[in-house]
Amino acid sequence: MAETSLTPSHSQDLGARRKFTWLMGLVSFGILAFFIVQVASGFATAASLHRLQLVQEVVLPGIILPPKGYDPIQTVRSDHFDFQALDPQTGRLFIAHPGPSNVKLDQLIHQLPEGTQIKGTIVVVDTKRNEYVTSIDLPNIHGLVIAPDLHKVYAAGSIDDVVYSIDERTLKPTRIDVAPNCKSHKDNPPVPCENPDSLAYDPVNQKIFVSCPDGHDEVVIDAQSNEVVRHIPLGNDGKWGDDVGHTRYDSDHIFVVVLPLPNPDDPNAVVQPPSYLVSIDPVTDQILQPRLRLPDTCVNPHGLGIDSQQQVAFIACIDSQNVVIVDLRSMKAIGDLQHLKSVGFKPDIVALDSKLHILYVGCASGISVFDESGASRGSLNKLKDYIISSSSSHSIAVDDDTHNIYIPLTNVGGRPVLWIEQYNPKGSV
Repeated sequence: MAETSLTPSHSQDLGARRKFTWLMGLVSFGILAFFIVQVASGFATAASLHRLQLVQEVVLPGIILPPKGYDPIQTVRSDHFDFQALDPQTGRLFIAHPGPSNVKLDQLIHQLPEGTQIKGTIVVVDTKRNEYVTSIDLPNIHGLVIAPDLHKVYAAGSIDDVVYSIDERTLKPTRIDVAPNCKSHKDNPPVPCENPDSLAYDPVNQKIFVSCPDGHDEVVIDAQSNEVVRHIPLGNDGKWGDDVGHTRYDSDHIFVVVLPLPNPDDPNAVVQPPSYLVSIDPVTDQILQPRLRLPDTCVNPHGLGIDSQQQVAFIACIDSQNVVIVDLRSMKAIGDLQHLKSVGFKPDIVALDSKLHILYVGCASGISVFDESGASRGSLNKLKDYIISSSSSHSIAVDDDTHNIYIPLTNVGGRPVLWIEQYNPKGSV
């Protein structure tokens, strides 16, 4: 039998291979141990969370009705949501979904199948279950406000010069004509005389206040009888009249943003100062003097939100893309008026979480978030601008109790969706 013998060189090679194998084993074990430690520390220490977190997504119905024989159309370019109103008692959230504006609709309609209809609605969502409930078929709705003690929702139908009083239990609307003598209704297409937009509810006197940009006034509705009781002129003897922004109720006062209209000879021109914040006595329906002239660094003010605890208002300025703080006790703008805090592109609706003292400004490009705990001292701490979606995210509502943020978007994965987000002040930016 032949014997197998190892030469010295062969023996040395075998030893080297064994050392290499052991070395690789140690390295592999070290890498494995490193990952085990990392995972274990991840369980032992809570991970750093982002401040704005998606809690849930609720699919909403579309409002585009193609002719028979065509595939469903869930969303179109220039579609948008507008105001929202949350009833804290029932947990029902009402969202205006008017669709594209008339100007954009004229450009869009030729790209859709002939006979396509766009039917605006008010979307109803149950925020206790985070579920879509139903839609109320009403056209051109923009402003919304809740009268919780009367179990009513009020909705502004801009083009038709109407405000609807909606029974929250039956969801049946009652029409209130805010411009009964409007001759423009006979025009084709009709031109609104009042163009009702933002709404505010005074629970003490049970009145609805309606900002009407085309009427340059505030229309007052008795919420018990659903009748128009007053038109309050808001003009300031401007050369071309005055436009009207958002209106809010707080501490027995109605506050309205008033700004000059653009030059009718150049409708694309930037709106120039001066602009004002006006206070109205809801008992007498009279404007209280003096009206506050807003700083000229706020160009084209529009959105309005109020922190009742600190008695301060926040006004979003569209063209200058910033926000101004107003002390409502003294009716004076406060803080650094030459360097107002910046916000995203085309700011619109202003919403607050008054318990966390977080201010949200809904913009076309996303949401600007601020810590407003020091606002009564003129301090506003910018936290971050969040890009939410390619859809416009200017519509926003906040639940003070749950701290949930409601952001309806017209195109998420090809269809309308309500994003329910939550802000975590202790998370990372």
